[in-house]
Amino acid sequence: MTNWDDLKQYGAFEPSEMLIAISQKRVILQELTSLLGGEPELAETDAVLGLALVKLNGLESKFERDAAQHNASRNTKDQRAPIQPIDIVLRELRNRFKNTYEFLPTIGKNRTLAQVGDLHNIGVGSDGVPVPYHASAERGLPPRKSFPGMGVEVGVADTAILPNPWIDGAYRAAPYDRSGRRPALFTEGHAAFVCGLILQQAPGCTIVARRVLDDEGQATAWSVAQELVHFAGSGISVLNLSLGCFTDDNEAPLALATALDRIGPEIVVIAAAGNYDRPHAGPDDAVRPMWPAALEEVLAIGAVDRDGNACSWSPPLTTPWLDAVAVGDEVVSTYLTGEVRVPDSQAGPPSAPWTSAQLTSLHYTTELASWSGTSFAAATVSGAVAARTVPGVYSARAAWDALRSESSPAKGSEVPQIGCRPLVARANASAG
Repeated sequence: MTNWDDLKQYGAFEPSEMLIAISQKRVILQELTSLLGGEPELAETDAVLGLALVKLNGLESKFERDAAQHNASRNTKDQRAPIQPIDIVLRELRNRFKNTYEFLPTIGKNRTLAQVGDLHNIGVGSDGVPVPYHASAERGLPPRKSFPGMGVEVGVADTAILPNPWIDGAYRAAPYDRSGRRPALFTEGHAAFVCGLILQQAPGCTIVARRVLDDEGQATAWSVAQELVHFAGSGISVLNLSLGCFTDDNEAPLALATALDRIGPEIVVIAAAGNYDRPHAGPDDAVRPMWPAALEEVLAIGAVDRDGNACSWSPPLTTPWLDAVAVGDEVVSTYLTGEVRVPDSQAGPPSAPWTSAQLTSLHYTTELASWSGTSFAAATVSGAVAARTVPGVYSARAAWDALRSESSPAKGSEVPQIGCRPLVARANASAG
């Protein structure tokens, strides 16, 4: 696997796995067997996605020399990702199909999703570590009401939701028990934070949650897509995706694009636009697309601070696939209590995976925290859309159109700034 610096720059994938269309399975496996000199392993199929996961055993040893020779011959100014053995296989496979069958097969890499905040792979879209929020009674969240949002269901694909009294009773999720385990990683509180922001805007809605990321906020595109397709026909009006990834070739991950296409246009999909650690320019000096936010059917949400200034880590307001911005800087929402493990900035990388020696602890006492990220701007917009939606009367799509048309442009741009704000006026946070 590439190291974490490479992941930060290019985006990661499983080096010996690929995705193929089930409808083309027989001929693709036949050509792969010829190309590899051995039969690949059909690891898993998903009829709903229409895709299969294939493992290419021995791939790296067979094509490692070819990849190395190609990379050695490249211009030193070439900013594209280094060629990997799987790139050679995909290229040769496409050439064979073009020359022999006169069509291109549906194939792609199994992208790795990890934390958006620093690695920009698939995972939670947060910038830095949540800061404990020491609130007085009058500065905390008010009791949750039943309106607006009554009867609206909002899908959330994220980490597992850990208990928090302010959001308890407002979501449906598979049981998740972490009793008897060591203190939580800070990433484990991401879903609870996101849900709190949605409910601050639409306290009467019901959140339908699916755990798609592990405790460190990581997954593969294949595993995430397998969960996302179950939102189709589930009754949700809005789907919040506070996660995302870069790809080494700037192309949309096949599995994610396929899953969201299966969901259908009646569900408004809202995604974090990503937290960019500047500079993150692609070969054409444009901001690299964050997926799934950059998909045409997905609403990509960037972040501004409470004064309306664009956050330095959010995509520039000139980004062509950015649909809107909302407050995402130092917002306050529901979080974990007790001891929480966070990265020690002096001991290791800011993104998963971490060793025990690279972690330290913070203590959270008020069930609230302050955090920044486009994850949280997206969650706030998801809640605002849900607040405007009336099932059977006023669709989520109509609600989004109304929000957008009523919004003023963000400072110095034509990008609409959605005017919803978190309930807590300003972070009163402390690292102590």
